[in-house]
Amino acid sequence: MSQLPVILTAFANSYHADYLAHLEQEHDRLQQILAPLSYLRHVPLSSAKTGQLVSTLTQYQQELLIFHFGGHADGEQLRFRDAGGQVAGLVEQFGLHPQLKLLFLNGCNTQGQVRQYLETSIPAVIATTCSVQDGQARQFAELFYNALATGHTLQEAFTRAKGAMKLVDGAVQGEEIVNLRDARLRQEPETEVPWRLYVAGDEVLDWKLIHEKKSTQLLSLDHHRQAGPVIGRTDELKQLEALVQQANQNPIVIYGPSGIGKTLLAELFWEKHKGDFEVAAWINYRTSLVHTILEEIRPKNAAYVDLDEAPEKKLEWIARQYILHELQNPPGKKLLVLNNVPLGSDLPTHVEWLKISDLYLLITANEAIPQTTAYPLPKLSDAEIIELFKALTGKNANEAVQQLLAQLGQNALLTRIIAQNIPHDDLQEAKALITKLQKGLAADTQATSAEHNLLWALLHHAVTDPAQQWILLQFAAMPTTGFDADSFAELVLPEDGDLSLATGYQNYLEDHGLVGQETGLEDALESLVQGAWLEQKEDELWLPDAVREVVGQQYPKHSRYFKDLIESIRLSYFGEEYGPVKGNALFVSHLQSILPFLEYGEAYLTLHRLLIKTYNDLVYWYEEEKELKLLLDVVEKHEGQWSKQFWDICYNLSECCRRTGHIHDADHYSQIQLAVAQKIYANHPNLAGAQNERGLVLRDLGDYADTAQLLELALDSHLRNFGEDHPNVAVSQCNLALVYQDLGDYARAAQLLELALDSHLRNFGEDHPIVAKIQVNLANVLRDLGDYARAAQLLELALDSDMRNFGEDHPTVAESQSNLAKVLMALGNYARAVQLLELALASAMRNFGEDHPNVAVCQSNLAAVLISLGDYARAAQLFELALASAMRNFGEDHPNVAVYQSNLANVLSNLGDYARAAQLLELALASGLRNFGKEHPNVAECQSNLATVLSSLGNYARAAQLLELALASDLCNFGEEHPNVAIRQCNLASVYYQLDRLDEAKIFLEQALKTFEKSLGVNHPYYSGTVSSLKAVNEKLDATN
Repeated sequence: MSQLPVILTAFANSYHADYLAHLEQEHDRLQQILAPLSYLRHVPLSSAKTGQLVSTLTQYQQELLIFHFGGHADGEQLRFRDAGGQVAGLVEQFGLHPQLKLLFLNGCNTQGQVRQYLETSIPAVIATTCSVQDGQARQFAELFYNALATGHTLQEAFTRAKGAMKLVDGAVQGEEIVNLRDARLRQEPETEVPWRLYVAGDEVLDWKLIHEKKSTQLLSLDHHRQAGPVIGRTDELKQLEALVQQANQNPIVIYGPSGIGKTLLAELFWEKHKGDFEVAAWINYRTSLVHTILEEIRPKNAAYVDLDEAPEKKLEWIARQYILHELQNPPGKKLLVLNNVPLGSDLPTHVEWLKISDLYLLITANEAIPQTTAYPLPKLSDAEIIELFKALTGKNANEAVQQLLAQLGQNALLTRIIAQNIPHDDLQEAKALITKLQKGLAADTQATSAEHNLLWALLHHAVTDPAQQWILLQFAAMPTTGFDADSFAELVLPEDGDLSLATGYQNYLEDHGLVGQETGLEDALESLVQGAWLEQKEDELWLPDAVREVVGQQYPKHSRYFKDLIESIRLSYFGEEYGPVKGNALFVSHLQSILPFLEYGEAYLTLHRLLIKTYNDLVYWYEEEKELKLLLDVVEKHEGQWSKQFWDICYNLSECCRRTGHIHDADHYSQIQLAVAQKIYANHPNLAGAQNERGLVLRDLGDYADTAQLLELALDSHLRNFGEDHPNVAVSQCNLALVYQDLGDYARAAQLLELALDSHLRNFGEDHPIVAKIQVNLANVLRDLGDYARAAQLLELALDSDMRNFGEDHPTVAESQSNLAKVLMALGNYARAVQLLELALASAMRNFGEDHPNVAVCQSNLAAVLISLGDYARAAQLFELALASAMRNFGEDHPNVAVYQSNLANVLSNLGDYARAAQLLELALASGLRNFGKEHPNVAECQSNLATVLSSLGNYARAAQLLELALASDLCNFGEEHPNVAIRQCNLASVYYQLDRLDEAKIFLEQALKTFEKSLGVNHPYYSGTVSSLKAVNEKLDATN
């Protein structure tokens, strides 16, 4: 149970018509304000239900100091996600908390609840006298807690917040419809400040949050050095202390070979100085920084999130939030020790996370790390090594042992191994053994150094029990992290934990003609620890890096020896309830560690595929692409190009390269996979799949004619193989329809999608998710045709279906909300469009975290509606966030980045910042030319956007030049009757109008008018707008003549 006072904040939103758009912002701002207060614990409930509230109140009965509620409310209840929290029940609950000082009821009309709370001896309540605007509620809470957190009394904090609200009271005037926290709409703004502070006695008005530092706060369990001798390192400790003072809080890395004593030096610093810091944490590094932090959170639960239920893609964000909460926000000096960072870890990628104010970061690693201050740990002297040997054995090293110690380069780990495994009582026996080992293995070509050769000799001599050999092999094939005995057994043994029944162990014995001794796992592990082949750190067992390297190079490797470990890893992909590998970071590390130990075959292919699939799940598309290319090389070496495995990987590579924006690589691999499929599959359905993938790449390249041709072939193939009612036929119809949509043949696109929808309805029924997907595609085509009413009807059906199938928090629901919002915007229903897009954005943030590409898409969609509402400032802010996210996720050359640059430029133009808008569009155009070439439709779109901005700057000459290029491209790609061509003609006519090239402008407008009438009809806005433009040109011509 927590020893710190607790502030409990509970938020409960509605995901229907009365959704509170500012409630999540209130949650986030209070977290930012309260998290730095290291003398109390902030416990946030972001989506509070009544049962969750009761459980949390029970957990913190003696510690609860403040309870804050944000959401819908009235005089009788606080409305939680599952039910209304009635006052009578809440009074009984809160009356059980002796330290409770304040209830803050930040909903509408909550003053009706106040008397009952005060009569229960709760000293103070903040409540509202009337309805509260959502944005004002967030602002008042933020002002109040900011004042309280900076040392003001309760009365001062309340007065300051109320006064600040009065200062900005005029800012809310003029809002006609606002969401209120009593779940109804108000037609006029509330002009008074509705919050009141109610107290049982005046003494509570002087109460304030008080910080009393008692001792260093240890974030993790206190680290204690394992019992053992300390030889030397006095000078090195002084050097390290000086370096800590001189490094100006830059991270310091103690590095050197395995076994040299890096951890010991860090332990000496920790024991001497941890009390000098406000906060201190010693963490043994796991497979990655993310996994390290998550394992630190898990035992404490740290009031962040239930890690077992958190969306996998959000775990990196959770780890980052933990660092901010525990290390960046608390005041005073902080010390963090990250011990035993392995080679190739992700720490260099995330080291910027740890460059935070007043944090002293000490790292131990085998090599220097970029962006840190390096401290190469020197070896012990010959005299110190001999002294260490004597301290370990209680005896002086004889002549032979001294000679061997000198050859091993003053390594503390190897000294411990020699002390445990070489006889030192009998000089002749020691000499004979050492000579025999050195001669027997001196010619070993796999040895990388003298130390490696001698270590292998010692291992070969000392570890003869096959059970111990097999255990070392399992450790070597696992991540460079610690495992307690139970976790190790869970990974490598059958369910009953019997070593003799482990399939991999039996295979190891069989292949080597060995007879296993009657050794249990516990005894074998203890023997390995005693021999110093395994290190025991607290409750965990670690394989030293030097031993790992020798075992990996010298021990026999075969997938048969890892049967149980492979199965544990494979099962873990399907969820934590199936296997013992917890979390994607550790799962990926397990796969990376074991693959080098497997020969090419079923196990290798299965696990390598799982690694690729996991990268896809995590949206690590570049890592996915890299692994696919590695696997393709391996498969080509073993099976050649004309194999099913080779085709499948090329197919996946083409699809992956489309996602990473490597369009030319996608072009290359899609051609290869199509050629292979044409040879090995002939009339097989996979040939249609290959044609489909090649067609999608050609579509990305803007070659719509060839795309349509290939997808027609794929559709014909599926019709021949499956018949017209088969789902595969409907999928092909849908893909082909999207290309006809690109070509402007909306009628043919709609026809195909109607057929696909009818087929799916017959095959799956109206409630199946795939039906909703087709409804969305058809609605998008109908939107292009101007049939917004039916498009909205289909999208409402799709959204209802997705809600039933997936629940309100699923990403598919967010996508459906976004699609419906776009049509509602076209229909002029901006209020509901914004509401739906706010819901979609909130869902994406919950499911993926703020850096995910889906969040950037949602931000862009919402910004587009806000532009229509004239809220250019917030639209620009959202586009800036989306662009920054795309830059982080994809890099500056990715096509998505160019899209976000264009979107941001559009809103900046509306704000009058034409210079930056032009700069962004120049970047987008350059990117498009690099990625697609000058004839691609995306390039034409960039040219058109840039021309619009240049027109605003008065540079009509270059604007005309760019639009002429765009029009030529569109004519080449779409033909003269495509709506895109007509749009471009209208744009060019507008510039010609400014340049007084009126005859040319008139010709283009007349051509565009015919196209719009034919493709979209006379009732479409594009038609009426063109009529107006043509009228203006004719009037200017008449005036000129």
